[in-house]
Amino acid sequence: MVEDISVERFVELLGTGEVTPVDVRSPGEFAEGTGPGSVNVPLFDNEERARIGTVYKQVGVDAAKELGLEIVAAKLPAFIRALQALP
Repeated sequence: MVEDISVERFVELLGTGEVTPVDVRSPGEFAEGTGPGSVNVPLFDNEERARIGTVYKQVGVDAAKELGLEIVAAKLPAFIRALQALP
């Protein structure tokens, strides 16, 4: 279920353990820092993120977005399963 909530409500829910923050950044970005209690379910691994960044710099934003969508599309079923397995 998706529900829009305020930041204040989110912080309140964090304190009760009713929500699990999901950080979809690459494992390398996650390792650099994340929110308290967050779990990492990355859209891209570190190599994919670097590849997309290279395409962004060398070709452009549209090509980088297209590559990102191609990568995510192939992983979508596994991504959804990982989210469903969260508490």
